[in-house]
Amino acid sequence: MKPERNSLSEKIRNAEKIVIKVGSARLSGLPSEVNDFLFQLVSDIRHLRDLGKKVILVSSGAIARGRLLLSELPSTISSGDSLAEKQALAAMGQNRLVNLYDSFFPKSI
Repeated sequence: MKPERNSLSEKIRNAEKIVIKVGSARLSGLPSEVNDFLFQLVSDIRHLRDLGKKVILVSSGAIARGRLLLSELPSTISSGDSLAEKQALAAMGQNRLVNLYDSFFPKSI
């Protein structure tokens, strides 16, 4: 194992609380890739909780999920980079993002 990997493992082992950040790119790939990633993420979080760790999940992805929704719908709305467009995409994608996580996390976690 690389030294930095050992250091990370040791930090996780000694931590009481762990924050996991999921970026948009992890949630906007092919559906099979996203599903595989989320299945493993849930498994890892469950393992950490079984070890007595408090786990906080922070996620980007609402804008990316909104863009995916727009690509499925015939629309005149562009997916540009203006603040108003990003806010609209985030508003459209937030519900889909929450539903995506909800479909993977068991109620007991």
